[in-house]
Amino acid sequence: LGEMRAKDPRAIDALLRGVLDESSEELRYTAAKALGLIGHGPAFTYVKRAYERYLKGRAKLLSTLSHFKYYECIEFLIEQTQADDQTARKAAEEALQVLTGEVHTDGKWGYDEWEAWWFQNKARPDWVHLDKEVVSRPEGRPETKVIPETRPEDK
Repeated sequence: LGEMRAKDPRAIDALLRGVLDESSEELRYTAAKALGLIGHGPAFTYVKRAYERYLKGRAKLLSTLSHFKYYECIEFLIEQTQADDQTARKAAEEALQVLTGEVHTDGKWGYDEWEAWWFQNKARPDWVHLDKEVVSRPEGRPETKVIPETRPEDK
């Protein structure tokens, strides 16, 4: 579904439930990755909740966040560069590198460096807040519209 960029609401609902699945670490990862590829921004909150809820597969969940170019996601990933789990910390750093284009392979970039970078760059227009989405108008000028969060339990 993610590779097809299928935005069918039923598929999205199923994937959101998959991100929070209790029994399968692989299902959580695959569903989160598909939602990122589809570009369903509100799914970030589900991935974050799954990360906080389940210890197994945390690094894999963080790696899927490289598909979510949202202000809140960047801040969450920067926080995770301080994670106790070295694998999760590395996954957060790699996701940040993909999202930002800032590649630092020298191993000297940590929380403080990412915080300083974010302070300098968070006002860039390409960072979208989660509750807003940039869409193109016919004239080619961007327009921001509010998109409601979709949750399976609201149905």
